[in-house]
Amino acid sequence: MAQFTKKAIIEAFYKLLSEKPLDKITVKEIIEECSVTRNTFYYYYSDVYELFEEELRTAVEKIVNDRQLVLEPDEFTIKLIGEAVKNKKIIKNIYASRDKFCLERHISEAVEYIVSNTVENLVAETSRSSEDLRLICKILTYTVIGAVNEWMNGRMKDLSEDDLKRMLVLFHENILNLLSGQEKRD
Repeated sequence: MAQFTKKAIIEAFYKLLSEKPLDKITVKEIIEECSVTRNTFYYYYSDVYELFEEELRTAVEKIVNDRQLVLEPDEFTIKLIGEAVKNKKIIKNIYASRDKFCLERHISEAVEYIVSNTVENLVAETSRSSEDLRLICKILTYTVIGAVNEWMNGRMKDLSEDDLKRMLVLFHENILNLLSGQEKRD
């Protein structure tokens, strides 16, 4: 019964989040939407932001623990972007709220993991130092996060799956070029 109640709260939260920014959602609206008492809500969460933080953390952990990420990063990335496009209203409503920094932090962590994992899978034959590899991962992570921010701010139109696949090919070519380049020291 407890999982059913918690699931109802979460579903009500997502329904409201698809309609308005995170910082405009109240506990009262959530409990009215899912027909639970205020005390029941507070049994699980101290406020709307704790609910948001837990759901975001759960989503990121699911992404990071997905074995497909290790085996097929391109397909995984396309799937992930597809989910983001499908949930664009929710993501935009989170991004439009004052707590968008929480979302940005979690996106950064997930992107950094995906990029590091991709570089690690391609790094077999490189003369790059571990410090260069760390910095290459940072550069690529910032590139992806910049693209996410462009999309979130409405400056990037939705891309087709073919566009995404081509971007991934170019992204991997960029990684390979960075990894195969000779170290140059002053």
